Amino acid sequence: MGSEEVIKKEKNTSFMKNVLMLIIAQVAIKILGFIYRIIITNAPGFGNIGNGYYNAGYQIYSLLLTISSVGIPAVISKLVAERIALGDDKGAYRIFTTALKIFTGLGIVLSLALFFGANAIASGVLNVPDVKYTLMALSPAIMFVAAASVMRGYFSGLGSMKATSVSQTLEQLLNCALTITFVYALIGKDPAIMAAGGNVSTTLAIIIAFMYLYMFYKRRKKGIMADIENQSAGVGADDPIRPDETTWKIIKTIIVIAVPLTLASLISVINNLIDTVTVSNCVQHAYQGIIMGKQALEAEAMRLSGILSKVETIMRLPLAVNAAFLTALVPAISASIAKKDMALAKKRLSFSFFASVLIVMPCAVGLAVLAGPILKMIYPAAPDGAGIMALTTVTMLFVALTYVLDGRTIWTSAR
Repeated sequence: MGSEEVIKKEKNTSFMKNVLMLIIAQVAIKILGFIYRIIITNAPGFGNIGNGYYNAGYQIYSLLLTISSVGIPAVISKLVAERIALGDDKGAYRIFTTALKIFTGLGIVLSLALFFGANAIASGVLNVPDVKYTLMALSPAIMFVAAASVMRGYFSGLGSMKATSVSQTLEQLLNCALTITFVYALIGKDPAIMAAGGNVSTTLAIIIAFMYLYMFYKRRKKGIMADIENQSAGVGADDPIRPDETTWKIIKTIIVIAVPLTLASLISVINNLIDTVTVSNCVQHAYQGIIMGKQALEAEAMRLSGILSKVETIMRLPLAVNAAFLTALVPAISASIAKKDMALAKKRLSFSFFASVLIVMPCAVGLAVLAGPILKMIYPAAPDGAGIMALTTVTMLFVALTYVLDGRTIWTSAR
């Protein structure tokens, strides 16, 4: 076997190893999320109403989270992988440090905006004032997620998926345990307070996962800086930064790639937010005179919103595999393109499309046919929503393929 064949075999092995690691992590994350949502939904006094409060606040939080961090790991991963493939360790590190400053700052601004604007958003947008407790509980998480996203992207670009898979699994494991603990500790309280308590656990889990990433980075920083110093010594330590390596050029490159990707992600988030806002406001308007009292109207709106959230939780489980493909696909293809290996890039993309269809299609059919029995088995205390679930499965294949296409969009941008 020639040297080129050996190298290609090693590339394929590394790619499949990263994909497998991410698939295991993503499936574990979704299963843990699925478990705790089942347990808290069936908690006495929580049910569809508590699920509605939990979901309504989370949709607003998701919008700000998308602006500050969604897609950033993939963008940073692409840019870092390209630099590393060309032997530019110093340039890769400059991309990381620049992005970390930008998105941590953006995260801080959005965290403060959500905390101090919680009451106005809950009352003015959702028409359910008690959602403010959930929004305030989630607000600190945004700045930590923004910083963590850059770190995950950097290590993905270096070819290590351990930081992403372990930190996300740790975060979800803690979130699962703490959410169940907090919600059950608040049994007997108003569902809005129980939901807020559950989201406090989300923030705590995110902070702890960020601490893991920071320690992961600190342990490897010495080796990273040594590689940079060796590179500088080889090229000439006094060499000035090339014009294409200036901070402004890096910022512009990140923005050019990140903005379209963020806008694409926002479509899905805004769609879910519109559903929540529409249900919350229209139900209260439609049931005026039928359901008496503002609190009763809010409770019915949150109950129906909770049904939507419950269905979405089930739908996201099979899609976790496709999210793993996207995360692993970006640095792998970016590195292949940087080295002009287009055949390998196309092969990896085709494999991801095929696997997406093969995995999601039977899952969608099964969930549609067995929607009623599945909901009764999983949510015995709140089994409503079979019709909504059957309709929602139609979108699963398109969402799965979109995940792969999003990855393709990243590596073809700004080429």
